[in-house]
Amino acid sequence: MVQSAKHIRQDDDMVGAFGLSTEERLQQIADAVAVAIGGQSQCIVGVALLCELSKHFGYALTPRAVSLAAQSAATGRAVATGALAADFIRKHGGSSEVVGYAGASPNGSEFQRAGHLVATFGRPFILIDPTFEQFSAAGFPKVAPVVAILPGEGEVLLEGPDFQAVCLFDDENGDWQDSFEKVREASREVGLDIANHLKAGQPPHTHDVRF
Repeated sequence: MVQSAKHIRQDDDMVGAFGLSTEERLQQIADAVAVAIGGQSQCIVGVALLCELSKHFGYALTPRAVSLAAQSAATGRAVATGALAADFIRKHGGSSEVVGYAGASPNGSEFQRAGHLVATFGRPFILIDPTFEQFSAAGFPKVAPVVAILPGEGEVLLEGPDFQAVCLFDDENGDWQDSFEKVREASREVGLDIANHLKAGQPPHTHDVRF
């Protein structure tokens, strides 16, 4: 079963009358990380920074390996981040023009089965993808999806006006954890810098941290 999570924000006007909700704050954090990553195919780096930054706001996120299969209505192109996504696209008769993204995984790595990393937060259960912008060259929007989903689902459908993307969770996947921990350790100082920037009321796209 593919669960649909349709609400993907594409604006910076997220402050309500009583402050930010959990989803709105996580969107702000994800947007700030997306700016730091700058559209690079560095999902492990992006999620490590996301987790480190989020802890300064009291959110303990869980990194999750996924294989992302996506189709752009604007260009007709499809994206597959790993073997699971490529098989999914072929099985469902997707576009014959598939753009592969291997991220930071070396040849022969188990992570190539998934090829992408996101994070989730529980209660409410939320999926965050701070490096989705890397797919913009294939016709996908420059957004950092933050969407509420049901827990326990193995597949989640993300939808926007001009695209569909399915996240296939691969929680048994390995070969990314060591890199993740090293990057997170190295991200502590910049994570604190961005957190202080956001806590001062500054917009997420105006900090000066770049990778």
